[in-house]
Amino acid sequence: MPKVSEEHRAHVSEHIHQAALRVFARKGLRSTTMSDIIKESGMSTGAIYSYFANKEALTMSVASAVVGGRLHVLEELTATDPLPRPAVALRQLLSGVDPVLFHGGLILQVWSEASTHPGMAALARDMLTQVRTGITTYLTSFYAAQGLPADAAAARAVAAAPAVLGLGQGLIVQSTVFEDFDPDSYLRAVDVLLDPDHA
Repeated sequence: MPKVSEEHRAHVSEHIHQAALRVFARKGLRSTTMSDIIKESGMSTGAIYSYFANKEALTMSVASAVVGGRLHVLEELTATDPLPRPAVALRQLLSGVDPVLFHGGLILQVWSEASTHPGMAALARDMLTQVRTGITTYLTSFYAAQGLPADAAAARAVAAAPAVLGLGQGLIVQSTVFEDFDPDSYLRAVDVLLDPDHA
């Protein structure tokens, strides 16, 4: 039997991820079964289970891929000259998230699962810690570019990063709950809060 390349495995895994996301968005995270995902993917049962042992493993893989896929954006933002303003950075961080995650409050469903599922909670903590670290690095550079000494910029970034992470989560929550949600107004408010002298 020919050896399957890592590139092929990554491609198939992404295909399964996308099938799972579509079903999660339609039926909800808890109501979705592996049979639903298998049918949506068009793959055989054996093929799916050769990648993911169960729905829990697949759900955690999807969540990890979504968040991990955004971490490189923070790295790119920090390396940009000139640095984008906080609201612009937040917009870029969230803009590449698959729209299906917002449909039906899927992200909120994942967070809800994290409140009761130890494995999902551990994954959520790890992913959010990585995002917060990336935000801290970006903010350190941003505040330094605004003229703060290095130590002061780093201290301010550490203090602000949890709230900035919360602002991103707030955008996701409000965009899910309010039909008339205006992300531009929300992001202007972010600039007012984080950089009032230039908002």
